[in-house]
Amino acid sequence: MRAISARQAPDANILIFAHGGATQLGIKELTGNEHLLGLKNLSTSILAVQNGEFFVDTYNQTAYLKHVDLNEGNVSI
Repeated sequence: MRAISARQAPDANILIFAHGGATQLGIKELTGNEHLLGLKNLSTSILAVQNGEFFVDTYNQTAYLKHVDLNEGNVSI
């Protein structure tokens, strides 16, 4: 993600699809936040980059889904 981000214009948006486990690990690595919980299937997370540092803007957003089973578990690592 750092390499992809570095090649973009400062105001560019990047869309990446990945498995929740890989996404969670990537977000933890990019932000240094080890306290993030697992991601639900089909959830959306948004990161912002400022001066080369990554920040979580939105994490594990599922409000657009018609039904989210909160008991289904997650992909916590």
